Amino acid sequence: MMLQFLVLEEENRRKNKEDSERQIHNKWRPRSCDERKINERDPNGSHNHGRSKSKSKKNFKCYKRGKKGHLKKDCWSLKNSDPQGNVASTSNDGVALCCEAATTTKSRKRFSDVWIIDSGATYHMTSRREWFHHYEPSLGGSVYSCNDHALKVIGIGTIMLKMYDGTVRTIQEVRHVEGLKKNLLSLGRFDDLDFEIKVKKGIMKISRGALVLMKGEKVVANLYLLMGETLQEGEASVASSCSSERSAMIWHQKLGHMSEQGMKILVEKKLLPSLTKVSLPFCEHCVTSKQHRLKFNTSNSRSKAILELVHSDVWQAPITSIGGANYFVSFIDDYSRRCWVYPIKRKADVFGIFKVFKARVELESGRRSSV
Repeated sequence: MMLQFLVLEEENRRKNKEDSERQIHNKWRPRSCDERKINERDPNGSHNHGRSKSKSKKNFKCYKRGKKGHLKKDCWSLKNSDPQGNVASTSNDGVALCCEAATTTKSRKRFSDVWIIDSGATYHMTSRREWFHHYEPSLGGSVYSCNDHALKVIGIGTIMLKMYDGTVRTIQEVRHVEGLKKNLLSLGRFDDLDFEIKVKKGIMKISRGALVLMKGEKVVANLYLLMGETLQEGEASVASSCSSERSAMIWHQKLGHMSEQGMKILVEKKLLPSLTKVSLPFCEHCVTSKQHRLKFNTSNSRSKAILELVHSDVWQAPITSIGGANYFVSFIDDYSRRCWVYPIKRKADVFGIFKVFKARVELESGRRSSV
């Protein structure tokens, strides 16, 4: 009898424990919409027409449009009424970033004069007709913006850009898109030309081999703006001439100060990239390095014995030695042409070294010097 009582008590204890755990689980689990509607009723199952009715959004008034049923923060007119510029691109992410960066008149004016390096743009595009140097009207074509609005392509041509280092680059096949708010350089087009694109610490580098063609700097909204400016026709002719002269000078130095005639042969064989003509300015290094010092006059007299005539000279070393010597003193016997060189720390040590030299050579040769 006692054993049966203990078994029943253990079963009741386990049952109460399971009910308690179930209540805790139901209390903290997420509730569905239907369950929330049921819980709004009173324990008797009837709807609560007291405080819950006074909090219904049906009585709330929107202070934006003056209509009931929603609050100002939930008003759809606020979400759809933000006018933003159209950016021609096939990437939704790129469009969103460009639009957010140009919501003010000041920003639009700023971005209308610079180039944005865009990973979503299909082509190089701009709406600035005055920037083109070689221009051909287009037969048709459209570019779709972020809201699927079609912008008409009315021309195609070439634009010249002055880079951060003064070099002038020519961008070909640039689309003239009517109504475009931004000037876009397509990373996809650069990739088609086998350019290498690297991004590190807010700087984008577009290069071909070891030559960096252009750079971009990260600004607001993670946009990369070209580090350079657009050249119009008058400016481009002057800048192009200066750039060509500068490029020729750089190649002249890289090739070990090659002559102008030799560089022209390389240009004709198209072995020097981005260089079409060679016109070297005055090179000071070429003139000074190819000059020769006047040699000493040949002496008609020669010594007839050892130590009869000794030549000496002192010169400064370009690098201090491990022992701290900054100068060298040399002694050359005119008859035998034998040379002795001694390192010294100061010029004042020359006389002391000379006495050491004199004693040594007289002892070795068995003759006395004429000094």
